[in-house]
Amino acid sequence: MTEPVNPEIRERTFLYSLRAVRLYEFICKEGKSASSVILAEQFLRCATSLGAAVDEAQHTESRVEYADKIADAQHDARESLYWLRLMKETETVPAKRIFPIEHETREIIALLSKATGGARIRTVRRAAK
Repeated sequence: MTEPVNPEIRERTFLYSLRAVRLYEFICKEGKSASSVILAEQFLRCATSLGAAVDEAQHTESRVEYADKIADAQHDARESLYWLRLMKETETVPAKRIFPIEHETREIIALLSKATGGARIRTVRRAAK
């Protein structure tokens, strides 16, 4: 492992994945339309992939690989935000239930941006030497 992942990021993305699972289960139990379930599945894939990418970053062998994994997680977080917005606008899930998850998504994106930026800067500096 080249660079430890901030424990706060690891824990928050894991809990975020759990929230995604619970939201998906809520939508399925509510007997929502097929399109609603598909939107929920898309969100579930992104949200759980986000947590997995952060966890994988913990076990990388180079700074470049670390930065790539964190960038992948950041991409998944942004895509998750898209699916949340779509679920909110289509009224798949009540907006009041989406708002806290959207807020958490934005905070995770900010944390990942810091982690990615720092790793990329250090990688560029080492390559320049």
